[in-house]
Amino acid sequence: MKIIPIVLSLLLLNTFARKGPNNNGIRALGMGNAFVAVAEDKDAIYYNPAGLNLMNKLGNYEKRPDLGYYPDNWLDMRIGIGALLPDLLEVGTKGINAYNSHSATFKQLSGDSAASALAEDTTLYNDFTFIDRYPIKLGIRTDMELAFHNFGAAFWTEVTTTPFIDMGIIVPGAGVKTTEAYVVGQLAFAFEWNKKLSFGTGYRLVKYAQFRELEIGIDNAKSITDTLQKEATSIMAEATDISHAFDIGTMYQWQRDVRLGAALQNIFIGDLNGESVTPELTFGIAYSPRKLQRNTAYSRKVNFALDFEDALNNEKNYKFFSHLNFGAEFEQILLAIPSVTLGSNARLIKGRVAGGFKGGYWTAGLGLEVVRFVHLDIVSWANEIGHFTGQEPERTYVVEIAIGM
Repeated sequence: MKIIPIVLSLLLLNTFARKGPNNNGIRALGMGNAFVAVAEDKDAIYYNPAGLNLMNKLGNYEKRPDLGYYPDNWLDMRIGIGALLPDLLEVGTKGINAYNSHSATFKQLSGDSAASALAEDTTLYNDFTFIDRYPIKLGIRTDMELAFHNFGAAFWTEVTTTPFIDMGIIVPGAGVKTTEAYVVGQLAFAFEWNKKLSFGTGYRLVKYAQFRELEIGIDNAKSITDTLQKEATSIMAEATDISHAFDIGTMYQWQRDVRLGAALQNIFIGDLNGESVTPELTFGIAYSPRKLQRNTAYSRKVNFALDFEDALNNEKNYKFFSHLNFGAEFEQILLAIPSVTLGSNARLIKGRVAGGFKGGYWTAGLGLEVVRFVHLDIVSWANEIGHFTGQEPERTYVVEIAIGM
């Protein structure tokens, strides 16, 4: 029991600190990131290591007859790459609306009356200021994952950057608000306490670097090389720092269709590049209605989930509902060759749809699997980058392709 005071001391010391790195899974993000009690595949490495104990048990009638119709893989092994894209639809809609409002002015720009047209259109500048210093988040993520019963390992990277345009009153310019890079290796283990209760633990090795805000204008373009060199030197110095963290989690099968889960993630030993990190405590509930599940050649998986995420973090005055995530997923085999033909079911095409709300903002996900080996996923979610939910959402889209089982 001596570990309890130690953990509490770590939590108190890290209150109001920064958040640690998380490789949010495509599947989980689609269903509102409510996953701590669902975690029964490779994403358990990231959300709840205790969920690794469920692999090769769910869907295995001999070991878990109460959940015998729930489809499950005994092995999850993937290599994937994904692109993080901004909400170009919102920016494009604002641009089209602004253009349509001033179409008459734009038609005159190529003629002799261009100067007078611009002078007469007094609202043109104000209507296009929405792009002024608007950060466009771009990024790339890669991951390699291996998971089976009671064990998981992952290596993942994520690099994001947010370029912007500064319209300027006199001198226009451009810049980058932030650039962040994570390189993370993770190991996770689980064990069964009894038929209903399991525990898990994980280890993270983290390398992190951040590129500070950089702005380029006509008046400072010549000095940009020196600035970049200084930033590159700083990044290289940060990249030599290696940080270490741990995760712990638990799963409890409350009823046949209902599972409870909780996880404490990013318990750092020390800091992350000189900054303390607040551990992330999340607990939740998952409902998997048994009558909707199928574990035949045309298997089906249906989950509903609710999480209270990052309970220890109070930054930006986040309120109770800002921590709530909830969502649902529906997964169905669309084309298969039953076992009577080949001796074992051959899964040819599988589809998945998901939706939910993460911290007050909608999420959605679509997935397609071809011959069990090629996986294509599209997901969208939003994070609040302002001071309260609804002030300044940052919506992100990810398109990811992966190969593996």
